[in-house]
Amino acid sequence: EKYSPENGLAGYSVYCILKDRYGNLWFGTDNGLSRYDGKSFKNFRVEQGLSSNKITSALEVSAGNIWLGSKNGLSKFDGNHFTNFSVSSGLVDNNISCLLLDKYNHLWIGTSGGVSEFDGIEFKNYTVANGLKSNGITGMVQDKEQNIWFTTKGEGVFRYNGSAFISYSKTQGLPTNRTSCVVQESNSSYWIGTLGKGAVKYDGK
Repeated sequence: EKYSPENGLAGYSVYCILKDRYGNLWFGTDNGLSRYDGKSFKNFRVEQGLSSNKITSALEVSAGNIWLGSKNGLSKFDGNHFTNFSVSSGLVDNNISCLLLDKYNHLWIGTSGGVSEFDGIEFKNYTVANGLKSNGITGMVQDKEQNIWFTTKGEGVFRYNGSAFISYSKTQGLPTNRTSCVVQESNSSYWIGTLGKGAVKYDGK
């Protein structure tokens, strides 16, 4: 069965899908956000309060609260209303690629211009100017030791241990520095997705 604007989906290109704790499916598209309850779609766009119609990432943090990354900033949906954040609010860059909630309930926002950490009150920003290895972030994950791993458009992978950034690139054995995503297995190994060179398994040592 196919879904498109012809039968209710907001757009033809889908960038992210989220299943919330109520069982609803959320689709971030090139023309707005769709919520599917198993029967029908409800669509949200700039007119309903979104920061942009191009939604690139979605993350549920508590019942009814969903964070949305877009090409024009960050939105929080509380089930009824959108609250938007942008560079003028303290965000490092408006072009968002990925979102992560860490073990301390801080929201990390990966963008094309660096990383922002949001504690619910203010943003703390990381760029190449203060230790980040690349401003072009493509993916993030937090490991069991609370380190945060970042994949990048052209500088490999790097790990943040809370005080410093440690790089993993072609010098350490990656087949390419163009990386897209990373996950940790239960045995502490990592799988890293690359752009053009397949996937890499790293033993974490």
